[in-house]
Amino acid sequence: MQDDWRTPKAGPVSVHQTKNGKWEARYREGRRNRSKTFDLEEDARAFDAEARARRQRGEHIRRASDTPTLGDFAADWMARRAAAGLAEATLKTNLRIYEKHVDPYLGGRRVADLSPRRLDAWRRELEDGGTSVYMLNRSKTLLGQIMADAKRLEYVSVNAARGLPTVRRRARQGKTATPEQIELMRASFIEAGQLGHATLISLLAYVGLRPREALGLTWDLLDRDRMILPAELTKGRTARTPDVPRPVIADLARWKLSSGAVGGLVLPRPLDGERWTKSDWDNWRNRGFTKAAGAAGLLDWDAESKTWIGDFRPYDLRHTCASLMIRAHVPPAEVAAQLGTSLELLFRTYAHSIETMRGRPPTPIADAIHAARSSTTDDEPSTRRSRGSIRTR
Repeated sequence: MQDDWRTPKAGPVSVHQTKNGKWEARYREGRRNRSKTFDLEEDARAFDAEARARRQRGEHIRRASDTPTLGDFAADWMARRAAAGLAEATLKTNLRIYEKHVDPYLGGRRVADLSPRRLDAWRRELEDGGTSVYMLNRSKTLLGQIMADAKRLEYVSVNAARGLPTVRRRARQGKTATPEQIELMRASFIEAGQLGHATLISLLAYVGLRPREALGLTWDLLDRDRMILPAELTKGRTARTPDVPRPVIADLARWKLSSGAVGGLVLPRPLDGERWTKSDWDNWRNRGFTKAAGAAGLLDWDAESKTWIGDFRPYDLRHTCASLMIRAHVPPAEVAAQLGTSLELLFRTYAHSIETMRGRPPTPIADAIHAARSSTTDDEPSTRRSRGSIRTR
């Protein structure tokens, strides 16, 4: 019995190289000849194999024109993710990454046309545009998730984004400050009438809290000489109880008395008492922290641009805490527990510091802080402000 001409059936597929050097996969669909062109022979062969498998299963061979554009498919994918209960913050982040780094380059293309070569070109465009290594990898991950769903729905046979290599970057070496420099930073905030910000510096540098932990800290989590950090506040979702040096206990008491707080957040926003937003943190880091770090000599003043320049960041205060604990001969396991990190990461980051302190007398953290405060108290304010070096171009 002859096949019904009204039922489209996929015929054999063959692969040929065209005159312009591309590769063409030819096949029949019902009574019509079809073809699909690829830049690489391996892509054409992969399509050939997939088309043969579909023909054997009696399935329709999907043409690129039958597939949606990436922009339409991504919008549908995000809507389905939202309906499935994905966190709103994650949805907003995904949308922001897609709109800035994916859609302008690939949004108008059919998902079936997103070949490995095209995605390599997309990656080069992002790199040429100055996109950071972090965002290159985030964009690749997001596109890979979208294309994985397109493959699941049989719009594509291969997730081309999976083949994109992860961009490796050289790990930044954490920096540390001396207790004297930390005290100069605190003094800069105190002189500006910002005792709360000075207390934040103490929590980061002497207790080793992460920024989100310090900003989410409430008064009821303080228990004499230690803090009780719940799992939801920590990065690894593991509760811990870091010790608080005596000078920091005094700093917290002074701040509580000055702010008139009876409960709630230790470091709320001044305007409404709510928790800091990312914008609040970024503004503080770029303005208040930078100025204080410059006053402590941790950044350089550029006379031409009239800005502080250098590479000392708020997160480096955690490195300072780790180095002070190592200097006090605190066992590595206790240092890792205090910071909420792994022993492996601790040894990888601070192996040199640990080795350097072998055989040296320990200096308790509280003693180091008291000594630093005694030395900086004797300095005149004008002397403290002039410690940052001046750089001219």
